Amino acid sequence: MLERPLRFLSVVLVVLGTTAPADADASQPSAPTGAIDQFVQGWMAANGVPGLALAVTQDTRVIHLRGYGDAGNGRPVTPDTQFLIASLSKSFTALAVLQLVEDGRVNLDAPVTAYLPGFTVADRAKTAKITVRMLLNQTSGMADAGFPEVGRPQPTTIAGRVASLGAAELVSEPGTAFHYFEPNYAVLARLVEVVSERPFSAYLRSHVLDPLAMTGTTSIVTTAQAPSAVPELARGHILAFGIPMARKELDGSLGGSAGVISTTRDMATWLIAQNQGGAFQGRSVLSPQGIRLLHTPPPGIDTSYAMGWTRQPGTPPVIEHSGVLSTFYAQQALLADGRYGIVFLANAYSGLIDFTGLLRGLTALVTADGAPSEGFGARRIGIALIGVAALIVAVGAWRLRRLRGWRQRAGRWRAALGLAGPFAPAALTLLVPTLVARFSDRVFSWPVLFLALPDLLACLVLAAAMGAALGSARAVMLMSHARTGRPA
Repeated sequence: MLERPLRFLSVVLVVLGTTAPADADASQPSAPTGAIDQFVQGWMAANGVPGLALAVTQDTRVIHLRGYGDAGNGRPVTPDTQFLIASLSKSFTALAVLQLVEDGRVNLDAPVTAYLPGFTVADRAKTAKITVRMLLNQTSGMADAGFPEVGRPQPTTIAGRVASLGAAELVSEPGTAFHYFEPNYAVLARLVEVVSERPFSAYLRSHVLDPLAMTGTTSIVTTAQAPSAVPELARGHILAFGIPMARKELDGSLGGSAGVISTTRDMATWLIAQNQGGAFQGRSVLSPQGIRLLHTPPPGIDTSYAMGWTRQPGTPPVIEHSGVLSTFYAQQALLADGRYGIVFLANAYSGLIDFTGLLRGLTALVTADGAPSEGFGARRIGIALIGVAALIVAVGAWRLRRLRGWRQRAGRWRAALGLAGPFAPAALTLLVPTLVARFSDRVFSWPVLFLALPDLLACLVLAAAMGAALGSARAVMLMSHARTGRPA
């Protein structure tokens, strides 16, 4: 869920400062396949996304299944290319927990400590108030503001990640407010491990993936496990000034919250099961009542978040969830009262890429509800930011050339202001993580933010450097004038 805060940040900083389709499902009925392919390829070109896989389902069928572009590992993208699906993993964790609920082994409203006696947060007295349901709904009271994982050592086991929450300060009373917090789902994965007496990945394999014949899907605990677990994993990219750049995914603890690796062929099965009351081709992984619960936000709380899914308002509503890592993006959506499903997986991420526009355009094509639009596109924004960077340098150089005689032109009070003003971009640069945390309820490190918006932040850093140079030169001039008594 990095996308929304970074879209906000991109707006703030702006104010301030052909691929071929591969592979197809032979059972496709008549569908706007040509229009979908044309739209996706145009959108990819406009946004600098090197590789993307797409699946569209209708009722119990897969009606569109394609890979586009380059997987970054020397292979083209196909429906069987494996991607990190990031926070789409939460829907798998949530289903696993509800399986245990339907088996009578877990009570949603029981405290987490009933199953994990060693679980605790900093406020020991309030720990017992946190229930399994609250973790699923992201209303446990834990949040990034009370326990920023940024900068902390990354645990290599799910149990270790849960144990680290002993230092987590609650930011709200359990069950009263929504805060999107990745470790909530790590705790749920650990609960599955303890109750089932099996590693989380093994439980998923035997109870979810195998019953649904999702043979291209697996689960890892840390990013470092990905290369050995999936040797042919798509290679991720960031986007800088509209140019995709291959990069290793940031290290991190993913178990339960973001550790699933999958393909669009498998994810199409997953969407059909979600739309068909938990069943696929006669195999059931959850009851229809359980599926409805997964898709329903809690009453009495201002949130659209359900259990590993978000229910967006509309007629009919869209049930969806996005997944964001530093070099991958994923999106799943259930449309039109469960008739259609859309999932796409991309091997690139930037806060400027219009993934929302891609989903909107695909929805319009699949449901025949209007014509799609490719939007402005991250490539054009990147080109514009090159111009912004050049303008920053030109203006900075011009102001430095006019430094001589600045003191006389400015006067005493304007000189004081002129000394502080150039350092404003530097101050803003230092405040970027704080501003994102203030307006998004999420905490991200500078490296994470820079990888998500390298072009925008590079412009800001450039403005900070030019401003600091100007401010320093003015300060030296004023000090020299003070020592000699001569006009600056």
